[in-house]
Order: sequence, then structure tokens, then C-alpha cells
Amino acid sequence: MSQDNKSKKKIIAIGALLVPVAIAFIFYGGISRLLNYARAQSGNNPPAEVQPPVADAASEPVTPTNQSTTEPVVKTDPNEKGVYRLDSGEVVYMNEKKIELEATISNYNMPLELLACSAGGKDYESLVVLKCKPRNIQTALMMFGLKEGEKPKKQGEIMKPTGDPVVVIVEWENKGKKFSYRAEDLIIDIRTEKPWPRVGWVYTGSTFEDEIDYDTGKPTGRQIYLAEATKTIIATYHDPAAIIDNPTESGGYGTGTFYQPNKPLLPEIGTAVKVIIRVPTEKEIEEIKKAKEDVTKWEADWKKKVEEEMKKWEEEKRKKEQEQNKDKPDPNK
Repeated sequence: MSQDNKSKKKIIAIGALLVPVAIAFIFYGGISRLLNYARAQSGNNPPAEVQPPVADAASEPVTPTNQSTTEPVVKTDPNEKGVYRLDSGEVVYMNEKKIELEATISNYNMPLELLACSAGGKDYESLVVLKCKPRNIQTALMMFGLKEGEKPKKQGEIMKPTGDPVVVIVEWENKGKKFSYRAEDLIIDIRTEKPWPRVGWVYTGSTFEDEIDYDTGKPTGRQIYLAEATKTIIATYHDPAAIIDNPTESGGYGTGTFYQPNKPLLPEIGTAVKVIIRVPTEKEIEEIKKAKEDVTKWEADWKKKVEEEMKKWEEEKRKKEQEQNKDKPDPNK
């Protein structure tokens, strides 16, 4: 396929996701704002006035051919300037650049491949299940002006995803007492037996893939938005379907088994919690940068140690095999 055709295909796919956004912009006041938004997404500065992200009544994955024509369901309150309440319960604060989501604790007995999925996703490998539509999360992050970075090409790829950073907070109440933790604090790295360093998360935006007909095994000519299809929102184990990913190389190691729930801090499974996804402060950005540098150095030392142990194990295995075979008759004699 030529580069031009690839570019056209990508534009069509992105356009499919933005059709509901276009409806909302027109609904809230004019084509000029839509044009400003389009310019912002093409690499220019974000528009001065950003409109609310869109929620619609459709639950099926976003594709170029199955867009809902349902009027956007966005509730606003004159007393809450810049606050938009979407139909799946998402609350978007445009001024603070944050999203508040209802969720429940899903798993603290299994290794974590995900921090968060939505209903219908891999809840058995996710710390929380969010009440949301993945497309609403994607749209809100885009409208905050965040830029996607490099994402893994396959699950568990050993690489460092890039993209604008975000901070994730998990909050709940228990017996009248309020708890609030950075998401990293709620995850244990079994290699260190300590909470995961506060490296933040990166916005990777998920991806589109060709839809395959189940019966024929051939492409249908449509594309699906993977986050919507898989319900994958925030990944600890690198995943191209995720909207937000783990920024460290370790997210590609251990087949997703390095990260475990931090049980002593967590409430019971099924507990209602609030998850906040927001843009970090300047101070937090510096702290995240430092934490990433520390993790990169630790990962390099850890890989070196593993390689040395593997060489030692292979040498011991070779010697053991030689010892076992030394008294055996030579079949060639």
C-alpha cells in the first residue's frame, strides 16, 4: 500500500472517531469552533475555547460506518463553568484538565496486566473497572490538548511508550474516612516487593485495526477502535489497545506478572471508588521525570543481573550434562 493510501486510511479512521465530536460542536455553537479544534489536532495551538467531549447512546465500537446519529448526551450546569457530565457518568473538568470516573475494585488476587478497563474488558487482570465509554476518555484527553506518542505494536512489546504524561488517582471512603492514592502506590513490583515508583502514565491513544469478517476471515473494509472493542483503558503490561500505558520498559517484561495489587492499601473487591485522570502539575512533571530516570537505571542493573544469572545457569546445566554423559558408551564406536 502506498504512503498516500495509508495516510488517507488513517485520516478516515480518525475522522470516524471525531464525527460525534463534530455533532457536539455544532450542537453547542458553531462551525468556527469545530475548525479551531481541527487546527489544534493538526499540530497548532489548542483553541482558546474548548467544547465538551461527546457521549452518545451507542454502545458498539466506533467504526467509519456505524456512527450513531443520536444527539450528544452532555449535561451542563450554569453554576459549574467548564464542567461536562457525560451519559456514562464521566465528569470532565475542562479548566482543571481532569476526568472523574466511577469505578469498582475488581481484582487483588491476580497479576495486573491493566490498571483499568471498562465493563466487558479483562476485569480479572485489572485493578479497577471503570464506568465509562472508552471513546469518551479518548475524546476528553484530546480536547485537553494532549498528544499521543509511540505505542507498542503488540502486547508485551519491550519498549518505552511515549506521549503526554497523565496522573491517575484512586479515591474511596471507608467507615467515614477518605482515602486517596496515586495509582502507582496501589501496585507492587514483585521484583522489589515495593510499590511501583511514581513514574506516571503516558497517553498513547489506542489504535485502529481492520475489521475481519468472522465467517470469511477477510477484511470488511471497516476499521475498529481497539479501546472500544477490548474495553482496555489503562495498561500496566504494554498494550496497543490501551488509551493510556505504562511508560517504563518493564511493562514489556514478565508476561504481565511483575505487577501485583498492593493488598494492604486496597479496600475489598467490589468497593466503589473514584478514579481521576488528570494532567500533571509542573512540579509533578519534574518528579515523574526523575522517577523515570531512576527506574531506567534500575532496569539496566536488573537486566544485567538477570543476564549474569542466566549465563551461570546455562554453564551449570552444561557441566551437569557433561557429568551425566561421561560414563555413557559412545554410540559411534
